[in-house]
Amino acid sequence: MVFNTFIKCQVCGSITRVRLQVGWQEEHPIVVACGKCGTSLSGSVKIGQNRPGLKFSFDNADEIPDAEADYMVECSGEFPTVKQGKAAELEEVVITPFIRYMNRMKTDDSYEQFGKAVSQLNATEKKWKSYKRIIDLFRNNSEYLVQEIQKEFSGQYFQCRDESEVLRAIHMIEVHGFYSALKKDILDNLSFSAGIMKLDSVQLKSLVDFLNSHDGYHLEELQDLIYKVYDDFIKIYQRLIHHKTVVCIPFERNQLCP
Repeated sequence: MVFNTFIKCQVCGSITRVRLQVGWQEEHPIVVACGKCGTSLSGSVKIGQNRPGLKFSFDNADEIPDAEADYMVECSGEFPTVKQGKAAELEEVVITPFIRYMNRMKTDDSYEQFGKAVSQLNATEKKWKSYKRIIDLFRNNSEYLVQEIQKEFSGQYFQCRDESEVLRAIHMIEVHGFYSALKKDILDNLSFSAGIMKLDSVQLKSLVDFLNSHDGYHLEELQDLIYKVYDDFIKIYQRLIHHKTVVCIPFERNQLCP
């Protein structure tokens, strides 16, 4: 289903028709700038799933009743969309993003894979404050680390009876929170980890000493950078989906997004 709402720029008064492909995400950003003055009108939409309903919010713009629009923007939390343009030039865009891209899917289960990946990231985002707290306690070698891990997790991988089990528990946050959604092939392809495991203790020590002897390659520095990337990614991943910077749905080769 596509829902139309109209917003009026608080700066120049231009009217933009926002054409929303209503989907299964509970909330996602809407990225739009005024086509006339360039002011950011970006906001978000909350989509009621259990109780149907839409709630919009925009910066520097007011929702108004149906009106003759100067510009039109298409938005979706799941599919690539056409670029914003003048309303008169885009009136022919009557097909929905859902229909437009469902028949471009590379495989029959591409959309299902995409939905599962985004749902996993949404779950990680909701838990991220707790995950980040655990990571910070780990980096600070805190006495409260095991306590906080066991508040959030249970099972054989989170018993934390010794240092190696604590390290495994921290790693499982990365596995469940990111790898399984973004790069499941890392988990399925064991060739990299198998190669590392072939190193004996002397070789491993030599590798660690080599890395720690070069600025910017210290293991702790590299790990800190990785954690920072996770933190930054969680803040913006919804916008990456919206902007198609990360193509989460596999399309047939040579079928380019508009």
